[in-house]
Amino acid sequence: MSTHNPIQSGRARRALMAALAGAAAVRLAEASGPSAAAAARLRQLMEQARAPTPAMLSSEEQAKRMKQRSALLARGEAGLQSLDVQAALAAFERAAALMHAADSEMGLVRTYMQGGEYRRAMAFVAHTANAHRDNAGGAALYAWLLNLGGHGLNAQRMLAEAQERFAGDALLQTVQRQLQSRVPHATGALLQAPARLAPYAKPVPAGARCRATGLLIDEGRRALVPATASRDAVWLRNGLGQVSRASVETRLSNDLSVVRLAQPLPGSAAMLAPSDAFPGSVAFAVEYVTAIDASPSWPVLTGGFLGAAGAGAGVRSLGVELPPGPRGGPVFDASGRLIGLAAATRRGADRVLLVSALRVPLGERLGEPTAANTNKRPVDEIYESALQSVVQVIDAV
Repeated sequence: MSTHNPIQSGRARRALMAALAGAAAVRLAEASGPSAAAAARLRQLMEQARAPTPAMLSSEEQAKRMKQRSALLARGEAGLQSLDVQAALAAFERAAALMHAADSEMGLVRTYMQGGEYRRAMAFVAHTANAHRDNAGGAALYAWLLNLGGHGLNAQRMLAEAQERFAGDALLQTVQRQLQSRVPHATGALLQAPARLAPYAKPVPAGARCRATGLLIDEGRRALVPATASRDAVWLRNGLGQVSRASVETRLSNDLSVVRLAQPLPGSAAMLAPSDAFPGSVAFAVEYVTAIDASPSWPVLTGGFLGAAGAGAGVRSLGVELPPGPRGGPVFDASGRLIGLAAATRRGADRVLLVSALRVPLGERLGEPTAANTNKRPVDEIYESALQSVVQVIDAV
């Protein structure tokens, strides 16, 4: 007659749940866009983390492993702080191979984000939130990243389900308040590792303030920024935490200025729509939340439908509900092609300055229009491509 061991049964159930969640994350990674190599690496990490578990080791071996793991976690965090993504990735992967734990996996998720790999981060954080249901950090990070990519309703559902398990959890409550505010901004406890909800970044001058959103053009040598937010000199920072000083080169209109970067920032040029988008078509606006400080953050994508023609040529009503701010971020169609830049008005009705009007003063610096294409791109792919090309406009007084 066999003897039932509840501890071993509990471990078996947790191992099975982790295996199923890991397999689901791999399938999501393979289906949502990351390369086959990335999906294979995710599968390898899941296999490494499941054998052997610490319970199979002697107390001396466990202590040695835990000390090594703590050092690797610290090394990974230091790599992120210095924007050395490869060093951070190597350290967090080694820590994850030592133990299947939420903290090392959240470190990996943030490393993917720091490297501009939103889709890979989403695939992995889905696993983390579901496999480590005893840790609120994974759910908080998952909800935050869902909201960034335009999945606000899914983020709220994730938080509601997590709060049933973690009644009164301060981290989840703070995240929910931020997301419901329509101006989500990570401060205080939300910047603490391992569930840090913002990238690290190069420093900017003390007293600086995030004023608006801009778009890199001309292979990262120039950017389009709102004229109201562009003093003679500003700082620009992308979603990877990279920073460059910039100075006004040309004021195109009351809405828009061209600034030239002292140090070009990396990023691929946005695909341009071959013609102006028509009213009622799907539109995705990507903007940074403005804040009274200059703390780094990731941009937020919001979907909607393009509005009617504006008062002047080359202008449409934006039709995408955005939080208050001076705008300046790009607006994409369902194929991920740039259709214009968001601009605010004194009456509060946002507009989009269409690419056709921008092409006249900017010419080839804006890029070349792509061929007509009706294929839709996944929204997470549109967001990922914007991580490097969309920048915070920082006023350093």
